[in-house]
Amino acid sequence: MATTEIAGLTSLLENLGLSAPVPTYPEAQILENPLDIGRSYLAEILRSLVGVEDGIAYKAITWPNNIYNGDFSVPLPKLSHEKTPKDLASEITSKYKAASNSDMFIIPIPDGVHLRFIFMLKFLPRFLLPYIKDRGLAYGTDHLAGLRDRSNPDLGKKKVVIEFSSPNIESEFQGKNLRSTIIGSFLSRLHQAMGWDVVRLNYLGDWGKNIALLMVGWGKFGSEDAFKADPVGHMLSVWTQIHDLFQPAVVESKKLRDSGGDPAAVESQGLFAERNAIFKKMEDGDPETLVLWKRFRDASMENYKSLYSRLGTEFEEYSAESCFSPDTMAEVEAILRENNLSEESEGSLIVDMEKLTGRRGGGKIMIRDRNNSQTYALRELANILDRQRQHDFDKMIYVVADDHDTHFSRIFKLLELMGRVELSKKLVYVHFSRVSKMAEKFEKSLKMHKILDRCTDEMIKAVEASPDKAVVIGKADSTLSSVAISGLLAQELVARRAAAHSFDAAKMTAFARSSGPEIQYWYMRLDQILHETPPPSNPTALTDEELEIVVEEGSPETNLLRLLAEYPEITAAAYKSLESPGIVHYVDEVLNQLGKCFEMDEPEGGDDEEPEIFSAGQLAVYDATRQVLGNAMRILGITPVEF
Repeated sequence: MATTEIAGLTSLLENLGLSAPVPTYPEAQILENPLDIGRSYLAEILRSLVGVEDGIAYKAITWPNNIYNGDFSVPLPKLSHEKTPKDLASEITSKYKAASNSDMFIIPIPDGVHLRFIFMLKFLPRFLLPYIKDRGLAYGTDHLAGLRDRSNPDLGKKKVVIEFSSPNIESEFQGKNLRSTIIGSFLSRLHQAMGWDVVRLNYLGDWGKNIALLMVGWGKFGSEDAFKADPVGHMLSVWTQIHDLFQPAVVESKKLRDSGGDPAAVESQGLFAERNAIFKKMEDGDPETLVLWKRFRDASMENYKSLYSRLGTEFEEYSAESCFSPDTMAEVEAILRENNLSEESEGSLIVDMEKLTGRRGGGKIMIRDRNNSQTYALRELANILDRQRQHDFDKMIYVVADDHDTHFSRIFKLLELMGRVELSKKLVYVHFSRVSKMAEKFEKSLKMHKILDRCTDEMIKAVEASPDKAVVIGKADSTLSSVAISGLLAQELVARRAAAHSFDAAKMTAFARSSGPEIQYWYMRLDQILHETPPPSNPTALTDEELEIVVEEGSPETNLLRLLAEYPEITAAAYKSLESPGIVHYVDEVLNQLGKCFEMDEPEGGDDEEPEIFSAGQLAVYDATRQVLGNAMRILGITPVEF
């Protein structure tokens, strides 16, 4: 019977000499996390030895997040304030051997105010190998976390809408769009792994005055032949030219505004006037203007979808600024008026947040400009209302660069002032550093597809420079392209969101710690070994002799197993923090420990030696490692390349 069911798990533990069922604690998810089983048994041992109240012992048990500090650590003051840590440690260790279920851990190790516990060598493989084998792709996930009620699955899953990527059609895919795409994809997969119903949403910037300015540029610099040959490349060229031409007027307008003057004179002539006139035509639905707008939008969409395919990113929904609802925008404006939140200012309709909140620096939100055109803020508010009605979400996450900090803080606060407090609480702004070093590595106008091509070129060089890696990875174009994308994803996800966006094609394609190519290499090496010598299909049938190497004192395979037991803790921590580096660093630790296993097993004397021979126990450990490594890669978005 599978250990994914309580009966099967109970049977396995009984066969290992433990009392069953597992002691019950509300926090323990024993079918999802093997360490919770250890916690539960350890809590009962501590409770019986120290006499603390039910639940206190369980909550006192901490996870060191480092196998060299033990599998569990117990801060002794949390168990008792009446005894010194030294006396309490002495009491527990002296009584430990006589405790029920004490065969699960070796005698505890005192360490200052902590007592450290380590799994018995003979227990760990017999318990963990079938536990991981039974769960397979589900190991490290917790599908109950996304339920509306863990105790009542019939109530269904919670739903999250995750908006990410969101490029503008008038300009090329930027570093911050790339980072939003990678982080947003990661958060989507993470929420799916935790049982949520996920809607990936790409909100394209395909409307507004920047698009109107692009149309002005088309009239001055556009070429049908150039557009047919390279639609996106030519659009980018036109945008760059008109943007540079427009900047002096923007600077002059801002200078007047900052000095207390009226910029209306500047904004009523020249490129300002041309831009505003075209935007007015867009809003009025002028057929000729909308035909050109649609050409630009369709060309951009085709380019972006091709790029997303290369990055392994999918969306359930494409939305856009152009998809605004006039009725909902009118509703937003009515709510603002009814609650006395909006006011006229110099011909514009605004919300003075500083006045409403009493906070200095609160700023003003423009709802309609002096030409009565709707603004980004108005469309944002209307979109939130529409999405809530369409999706009835429990949470909506915006994955956007930190240059939007002020925008989202104002929008969320304004929703509260509009009487939508509960809706505002469902909105989460996951921001990341907008600082990108991509421009330092590549020409400013180079398209993202060509940047990815360069990454593949760097990957080819890296493989050619590493013959030992090439033997495993090979030289197939599709494989090298996949490994190069792995390098890009790992480089982005190893950094915390607040860190600057570091983009180095040579570094990301190198075989180095935490790099995508190194991760793929080890996965393929394991896959090769297990393809040539299949692992045992039933880990519970392994004999003591077959497990002998695995349970030796100081065996790297045992330490590797202890790391594999931690994986559900790693994903749970990432889910709580919405950060990816913990998973990347965990994978690096697994590879480091895996390398130690192979250091001991490498044949000596060169290529003429006999091929590597592994015991059934070792193969079972490597099979479990391949499973966990593949699961972690998939959450990161790195597709494991099979040998």
